[in-house]
Amino acid sequence: MNQDFKQSINSDVVSAECLLSDIISRYFKDTDTPRLIAVGGAGGTGKSTLSKKLATALGNTNILRLDDYKTCRNVRKGLGIFGPHPQANEMDLISEHLSMIKSNLVIDKPVYCSDVGRATKTEKFRPALFNIIEGEVSTYKEFSDIIDFHIFIDSDLDTQLQTRMSRDVQSRGYTSDKALETFVGSNIHEFEKYGSGTKAWADVILFCDRDYSLTISEISSTLHNFLV
Repeated sequence: MNQDFKQSINSDVVSAECLLSDIISRYFKDTDTPRLIAVGGAGGTGKSTLSKKLATALGNTNILRLDDYKTCRNVRKGLGIFGPHPQANEMDLISEHLSMIKSNLVIDKPVYCSDVGRATKTEKFRPALFNIIEGEVSTYKEFSDIIDFHIFIDSDLDTQLQTRMSRDVQSRGYTSDKALETFVGSNIHEFEKYGSGTKAWADVILFCDRDYSLTISEISSTLHNFLV
């Protein structure tokens, strides 16, 4: 990306979610049908936080959290796999539901219960104009043809580790050893194998600093040509 153009879209006084909101609104200004916006990246890069802020900035937006589509914890444990592994996610169900949302159909999405380790109920998800699909696997190749706009959040591994060790221990009740094991298995091994390459078709790549500030580091040539 041209350095002058990069600086022009990373103003000190404009947040990443406001920039993205403006870009997405302009990009889809002539649409009145549901659009799917993927927010992907490794664990601990701020996907959930960005998704909530972006939804507020865009308006007429719902968020579909793909963590609710995790397979049974006991199955994952038996297979020795973590969240970024395709087998750790109900990939076929995700594909079916994304197609239905794109067709403006209400879905019965699963609701994952962390206490039980599997989805225990469903709830209605009604398509909005913009539907943020948030999760590690949201930018995977299996869904790339149906997703309308791909956002990939990148960061240094030490930032991801910092988040894992604080969030997983404080909010999820993990021991330090379990949080570290999850980081190694999920962020270093599985996401590097299955997820890191998905930035190749991202429309926007954000970089998350250690203080969790976000900047736009790359945009696709298609989006660049549209914006200039």
